[in-house]
Amino acid sequence: LNMSKTLRYLFAISTGTSGLKELIEMYEANMRVFKGRGEKYPVIVLVDNDKGSKRIKEMIKKRLKIDDLKDLHYNLFKNLYVMFVPRAEGKQIEDLFDKKTLETKIGGKVFSRESKIDDKKEYGKIVFADKVIREKQKEINFDGFKLMFDEFNKVIEGYDKKNV
Repeated sequence: LNMSKTLRYLFAISTGTSGLKELIEMYEANMRVFKGRGEKYPVIVLVDNDKGSKRIKEMIKKRLKIDDLKDLHYNLFKNLYVMFVPRAEGKQIEDLFDKKTLETKIGGKVFSRESKIDDKKEYGKIVFADKVIREKQKEINFDGFKLMFDEFNKVIEGYDKKNV
């Protein structure tokens, strides 16, 4: 999806974790209108464990009436699940890649996960996704993602059993 300003405006999409919180709230509000069983598949929102996830974590605690988030995923509403990147607090999905992938240079520039980067020395997450992950996917070791994919399977299998 080529995320343009127009697309963000028309669909009320903002970027980052705050955008995910808005998406969760919008999904729930829009789905309440529909009656019957139309949720054939689970919808899984993947969230980093960085500082930006605090608002989503507080929303989950409040809605599910729990004090501490110990699980990797939570069923928030009907078929809507929130899943956290399976690593320690403060970690992002990029941390699941191996060191070699994270240190890939593009045009002499190094990867930075920060929102503000030095364009002369660094490239950001969009370039990382396009020029490193997409273009070099056959060379990348994705072993760090195994726990996350296993958790996706748990959500899907549990949803299937619950909705037979």
